[in-house]
Amino acid sequence: MGNTTKDYYTVADVAEILAISPDTVRRLLAHGQMPGVKISPRIWRIPVAAFQTWLTDRGNQEGKAL
Repeated sequence: MGNTTKDYYTVADVAEILAISPDTVRRLLAHGQMPGVKISPRIWRIPVAAFQTWLTDRGNQEGKAL
């Protein structure tokens, strides 16, 4: 029970990390632009490992665009 490591982020978690609105996170998820698992019509979970990979890849792509 002492395991505090998360396997999944919530939409609110990701919105806070990226400093964007939860609606923007949901839009990215719905359009397949961010990895996530839809649990119900309004509930998404974002696997931590997949999110970290997405964030790294996104940073690499932005760096190439400069």
